[in-house]
Amino acid sequence: MAQSTRRFASLIVITIFILAAGGTRDLRSENVFLKDGSIINGAVVTDEAASITVKKNDGKLETINRDGILRILYTELNMGKIHVQMRDGKSFEAYIVDEDQKSYTFRKNLYSPEELTVKRTEVLFIAERNPSGLKGEPDTTRVELSWFPPYNPVRHYLVYFREEGEKDYRPPVRSRGTSHTLENLKSNTVYVIKTTAVDDSGEESTPSNELTVTTKNIRPDPPVDVRYEKGAPGADGTFTATLRWREARDPDGTISGYAVYRIAENGKKLEAKVTASEYAAVSLAARGRHFFEIASIDDRGDESEKAASVTVGWNVFIEAGLSYITPLGTLGETLKAGHGAMITVGTKEIFFGGFDLGFSTGYWSFDGNYRDIESSTMIPALAMARWRFAILNDLWAAPTARIGYSYNTINYKKRNPSTFALDTVNESAFEPMALGGVDIQWNAWKSLTVSAGASYGAVFEKGGAMSLVEFHLGAGWVW
Repeated sequence: MAQSTRRFASLIVITIFILAAGGTRDLRSENVFLKDGSIINGAVVTDEAASITVKKNDGKLETINRDGILRILYTELNMGKIHVQMRDGKSFEAYIVDEDQKSYTFRKNLYSPEELTVKRTEVLFIAERNPSGLKGEPDTTRVELSWFPPYNPVRHYLVYFREEGEKDYRPPVRSRGTSHTLENLKSNTVYVIKTTAVDDSGEESTPSNELTVTTKNIRPDPPVDVRYEKGAPGADGTFTATLRWREARDPDGTISGYAVYRIAENGKKLEAKVTASEYAAVSLAARGRHFFEIASIDDRGDESEKAASVTVGWNVFIEAGLSYITPLGTLGETLKAGHGAMITVGTKEIFFGGFDLGFSTGYWSFDGNYRDIESSTMIPALAMARWRFAILNDLWAAPTARIGYSYNTINYKKRNPSTFALDTVNESAFEPMALGGVDIQWNAWKSLTVSAGASYGAVFEKGGAMSLVEFHLGAGWVW
């Protein structure tokens, strides 16, 4: 009866320990060293005279007879090999499996019962063989890592990483030195990182400290193709301009809104934050120009690095560039390819956003391509109209039309009927001219633009149209 009572009590104790182990707290980790060299990791849940019961790390229970136990360590065991430097200059690498006030106990093979006991006074120092002090500096898609090496020689390091929430680490990346840059990561993402050292024998150390970093946010793209519609003036002479733009994109999130800034003599000031891709700027003076910038805002509150700009009102501009002209057809039979320069002055945003008007003139020079033709010049005087639309931020495409007159001259040899000598004859005329093409403009800096383009056109002579293609490259300034 007494024996049955004791067994029942033991069952109650075991049950209580099991429930506690699976309940609100974790039992401490303990290591049971068996005489055959094996080690059982877990928590002792019952301790009797003849045996102990261990709840292993996998959750299973195992009962062990005491006559098979070498020792029990009631502290967490570092399962990594360490470097031991002796005072006599000798050193070795081993696993520390026990210690007291006077000695250390080592194993060369962790799972072999053969052990070595060394007095504390004979040991100069003990150093772990794993890297330490792992730290990292995250960017948007990369993390720059560095760490301290262990005391022993290292062949290379292995860097393990995983996203927070992932169960397993990804295949490690090899590094020769004590630094490495993890690349091609996701932005706005938490990563867990650790590193190990591999020695000359190919043995891998225990890991370094576990590092948790969050990659930075990629700022959103700015809005593009900002335009405005000008409302009718009010009784006080002011008007409202409705700014509209194409919705921006965020590479690693969503666009939550836009910040509208007003540029004045005293600097840039936030005028409004809006969620839609338009804003009504009210009470604008009829005279003068009004400058605005629009920046995108993402779901993390970051603004785009650059902002799209728009000027409400007239903008005076001047553009100058070099031209290369290829005559076509009959004109090409007469003249070789020519070169020259063009200059254009005008106003931007004259009727609505993106529409420009101006006046172009220049000087083109050609050499003759026929035996009696010496040279020719063209001085165009053309009205210009174009409509600009954004391709990317600060990059615009502009279909352009020019029409007017050109003052053309030609020098050629003509035989004098009286002297039979070849005289140089110069003829000139004002003739209609038209050009149509596309310009690409880039807002390089504040009011400075760089442009390139091509046009197809013709000079209309009495005998018919003389076709040509003109290529140009230049720069402009806006006031």
